[in-house]
Amino acid sequence: MDMGGAVKTGFVGLGTMGRPMARRLLAAGHELACASRSSGPVRELAALGAEPQPTAADVVARSEITFLCLPDDEAVRSVVGACLPVVRGRTIVDHSTVGPDTEMDLGRLVREAGGHYLDAPVSGGPQGAEVGTLAVMVGGGAGVFETVQPVIDAYAGYVVLAGYVGAGQVVKLCNQVLVCAQLLTLAECAELAHRSGVDPQALHDALGHSTGDSFVVRSRFPSPGVAPHSPASNDWRPDFTTALMHKDIDLAWAHGNRVGAPPRSALRVLDLLTENIRAGNAGLDFSSFATLVPARPGQETYGSPLAALPTTADR
Repeated sequence: MDMGGAVKTGFVGLGTMGRPMARRLLAAGHELACASRSSGPVRELAALGAEPQPTAADVVARSEITFLCLPDDEAVRSVVGACLPVVRGRTIVDHSTVGPDTEMDLGRLVREAGGHYLDAPVSGGPQGAEVGTLAVMVGGGAGVFETVQPVIDAYAGYVVLAGYVGAGQVVKLCNQVLVCAQLLTLAECAELAHRSGVDPQALHDALGHSTGDSFVVRSRFPSPGVAPHSPASNDWRPDFTTALMHKDIDLAWAHGNRVGAPPRSALRVLDLLTENIRAGNAGLDFSSFATLVPARPGQETYGSPLAALPTTADR
């Protein structure tokens, strides 16, 4: 399977991430067949030269490589199952974030049907997809990976082969737990600084020049008005929703339990994400769970409130 030059590609799932990824495949000179539940993105891509298809199976049937970007395990299982009769000699690359066990099951089914399968979840958000800087975490055979990577490079800034089919999902779920654990800790530190009379802008700027600096500090600082591009400063407009992050952290917790390494920090995050959804914030950016971190009436605190803090002049 030689993937040099223009390739007949397919894309199923043209949502927030899939649409810009598919556009970059067209811009890179690849042929593209596409299908999606929503007709708007299909029409948009057709205007750019893509070939709309009525079903995912039709996309796979006319493509050398078909990329999936779907919302959950059920959707991926349904789409891949429908494509098994036409997958022989073809490759499916799943960019969705789903359970590693789901990918291992589907990889086996596709291989048995004579096709190739990679799981390849992505990180970097819609902006990364637009400018082609996504991180792609791939699981699958090295030979298939080597032939598919030049096509993935159309929207990726970094691509790594993590191991077996399903390993890409393990890496992605680890990333999600780490991001949320950092955000939880950052929200607690922001509250600590606030109750201690420290300007949140000073905290943000100091962290950005210290060993505590991170992508979360720079992109998801939880105090409104501090970081201009953070969701907190933009009414929690979503880059990645609370509902989607809840799904990912739940997957990470379940997989961790299956392999005997449950990430305990995920439990506290799951509680906060669940509470945020119940408050009607499922569609807000996931970082909005930081608003639930400050102590509330009846919540246990340690020691006494800092009622009479010295001012800068007193110190």
